[in-house]
Amino acid sequence: MIGRYLLCILWGAVLLVGFQSATAQAPNQASDDPLSLTTAIYLAEKNDPWLKGNQFSQNEIESLAIAAEQLPDPQMSLGLMGIAADTFDFRQEGMSQLAVGISQMFPRGDTRELSKKRLNSLAQQYPHQRQNRTAELTVQVSQLWLSAFQAQESIRLINEDRALFEYLVDVAEASYATASGQTRQQDLIRAQLELTRLDDRLMALQQTKEQTTNQLNQYISNYMTNQFSRFNATVKQTSQTVSSQLPHIVLLDKHLVVDSGGIDKNRLYQIFSVHPAVKAIQQRIEATQHGIELARQKYKPAWGVNAS
Repeated sequence: MIGRYLLCILWGAVLLVGFQSATAQAPNQASDDPLSLTTAIYLAEKNDPWLKGNQFSQNEIESLAIAAEQLPDPQMSLGLMGIAADTFDFRQEGMSQLAVGISQMFPRGDTRELSKKRLNSLAQQYPHQRQNRTAELTVQVSQLWLSAFQAQESIRLINEDRALFEYLVDVAEASYATASGQTRQQDLIRAQLELTRLDDRLMALQQTKEQTTNQLNQYISNYMTNQFSRFNATVKQTSQTVSSQLPHIVLLDKHLVVDSGGIDKNRLYQIFSVHPAVKAIQQRIEATQHGIELARQKYKPAWGVNAS
């Protein structure tokens, strides 16, 4: 029986896949438009230094893999034998010699091939790590955006109904002021209290919106100003306003979430087995296996060739 915790993980994984389809293309949004969820996710991915650093790490490992396949650099030697120590004249002694040599070493066994395979296996984990990081960014940015959206729409709805509460207070005051009115003092106080509570609710919602938008700006800030300068105006002008339209989220494998008949464990295994984090672990395991074979090559002889 799959527990609630596993079901929550599955729900999040399915949402991630649904959001990724929305970030496949760069959004085309004017600088004065409210910040949409698609644009926020796109900016978070493009401005994330971790993703760029991960790409550079992959390039480094791939370059090391190319170098590991090559033979060691040959070594040259230069020597003098039998030369006169007083004049250093080659013609003074008949046995004076100039020796020039070159040597080439060959690594043990299949060291070069295994070293290349090990490094290539390590390099192949980085794309999966970036895919997993992108999914995590999608979740974090989406949660912040939806929180800002909820606060913003709540403020809008309360402001639309605020006139009704003010009208009720005015009616209560007018009825209380007349001698023939049936409004009691506690009714007037209650009406004023409800209006005060409404103002407190508005203030709390405004603080929530500002807090979430500030956290959202940490992800969509222009870390790479030169490369993504076209989004500068968008971030500055829409940092306090999000789109008023909810995004369309499509759930993949929807039956795994809404089906009341239970979850197929085999299908669940297939989904988790292709998760980017799992694939990255598999690449590290493969690299470790190549490392074991590489260590065994130390029992084989190394060869070298000299010519002088």
